[in-house]
Amino acid sequence: MRYDVTVERTLLFEMSTGGTTTVPIEVDLAFYECDPLAVHLAFRISEERWIHWTFARDLLVEGIAGPAGDGDVRFWPLDDGSVLVEVSVPERGAARFLADIHELTTFVDQTYHEVDAERAQAIVEEEIGQYPWRHSIHRP
Repeated sequence: MRYDVTVERTLLFEMSTGGTTTVPIEVDLAFYECDPLAVHLAFRISEERWIHWTFARDLLVEGIAGPAGDGDVRFWPLDDGSVLVEVSVPERGAARFLADIHELTTFVDQTYHEVDAERAQAIVEEEIGQYPWRHSIHRP
């Protein structure tokens, strides 16, 4: 199967530096048809170093509507039209960002326009079906 669809956006988030201070930071969001259940988030922390997180597209959808996540990526929509995004690394800390809810919604809408939930499931099932181990599992 050939995959072509990619939705990529660079958004301006506000990164919390503690207290009420924030610093604008460009964050790249990406969605790839070949990985239709995931969203990829990346931001540069130095000239040569990027931080990457991958999480479920459904988690982002849930996080726009209400508090979501109980792992390394969490979302809390706020009353001011922004979403608090927290990404963490166990024992190393967390980064918190404020993102515009409308920009996140536009990104999600574009991903579903390109690959809806039904098509995403079909892609996953087709990929799983290509692995030989699937046919070697003995079921009662």
